[in-house]
Amino acid sequence: QYGRVLNCFTHFFVQNEQSKELLRQIKIHNVTVVGDTRFDRVLQIKEAAESLKNVEYFCQYNISNDPNPDDDEVVTACAGFVRPAGVFVAGSSWQPDEDIIIRISLRSDGYSGSCWGYNFDWQCRREFLFPKNLPTVVATSFCATALMDAYDITADRRMLHIALSSVKFIVNDLRRTPCERGFIFSYSPIPGNDTIINASLLATRLLAKAYNYSHNEEWLDLARQSAMACIDAQRPDGSWPYGLKSVTSWCDSFHTGYNLDGLAAFADITHDKETLDAIHRGFEFYIRNFFTDNAEPKYYHDRQYPIDIHCPGQLIVTAARLNRFDENRQLIDNVLEWTINRMFDSKKGYFFYQLKHTKSSKIPYMRWSNAFMFAALSEYVLATSAVK
Repeated sequence: QYGRVLNCFTHFFVQNEQSKELLRQIKIHNVTVVGDTRFDRVLQIKEAAESLKNVEYFCQYNISNDPNPDDDEVVTACAGFVRPAGVFVAGSSWQPDEDIIIRISLRSDGYSGSCWGYNFDWQCRREFLFPKNLPTVVATSFCATALMDAYDITADRRMLHIALSSVKFIVNDLRRTPCERGFIFSYSPIPGNDTIINASLLATRLLAKAYNYSHNEEWLDLARQSAMACIDAQRPDGSWPYGLKSVTSWCDSFHTGYNLDGLAAFADITHDKETLDAIHRGFEFYIRNFFTDNAEPKYYHDRQYPIDIHCPGQLIVTAARLNRFDENRQLIDNVLEWTINRMFDSKKGYFFYQLKHTKSSKIPYMRWSNAFMFAALSEYVLATSAVK
C-alpha cells in the first residue's frame, strides 16, 4: 500500500545509492541521487542564527594585550590565543570531514611532507623572525610523534601515514650544517637558524621513532649523524649550549631536557655506548644545576629568572623518559608542589607562562603552558602508579 502512494510522485531526489536501490526494488525508476537536499533548512538556520558571546570573544579579542583578564569567559574562550586570521565552524560534522578540516587547517603547505608551525609571527630572541605558518622541526617533531603515539593506541593507519610523511620534511626541506662527525639540522627551512642543538636532536628523535615503524636504514643513519654532531657539541661538564653561535651560547634548563630526550630515542634503538654516556653526563649536569636547594626551578644554569613553565614541566618528562624518576622522586615532588603553588592560578584553573623577579607574565598559553603541563602531569601519574 505504501508503494502505491509512492507512485503518485513523478520524480524522486534521494541522498544516496542505497535509497535509489530500495526504490528500484519496488519498480520505481524515476530517481536521481543528489546528496543532502536540506539546503533550504540550512539557509533558514543561517538567517536565524544568534550571536554567540564566546565565539565573538574568540574572533575579536586579543588576549596578548590583556595578560590578566578579569572576565572568566574571556579566559575560557580565548586562553592562549591571539586574534585568529579566520574562523571555520563545523557543525554536525562526521569524522572523515573533521580529518580533512584538521589536515587542511593545521599543516603547513608547500613542503615535501607533513609539517607544522604556528599560526602567528614570532621571534626567537633577537636572532631571527619566523612568519606565521612557517614549519619548524620543533613543532613538527612534537606533532608527528604525538600522531605515532595515537597510532599505537588506536591502530588508525592514517595517523601513522601522516607522521611518517613528516620525515620527508626533515630530510628534504631542512638544511644541514656540516660538523666533524655529522651535521646539525636547521630549525626551519629559512636561513639563519642552522646550528640550534635541541632542534637537531628533535629531528633525531623523530627519525629514530620513525625507524621503529619503517626500518629505513637511511633515516637511522641521518639520526646517527645528527646525534654525533650534537654529542661533539657537549661541553666537558655535560652541558650543551643552546646553539653553536656566540649569540646562542647560553645553557638553559628545558632545552637541555629536549636534548636528552632526543638522544634517548636514538639510544633506544642503537644502544650506542657513546650516546648513553652523553645522556648520563647530560642528565647529571641537568639535575645538579637547574634546581635550587629549595627545589625551585632555574631557567639558566647560572641564574634563576625568568622561570618558564617548561622548566619544572620538563623535569618530570625527562626523568620519566630516562628511567630516572624513582631516584629523583623527592626533588620531583618538591618542584611540582612549588610549581602548583607559584605558577598555577587556582581560581581560574590554568598554569601561566613565566615567573619573573618583577612583573610576571601570566598569559595562560594553551599549548606552551597548559598542554605541556598536562603532558608532564600525565607522566607523573603514570610514573607514580608504576611506583605503587
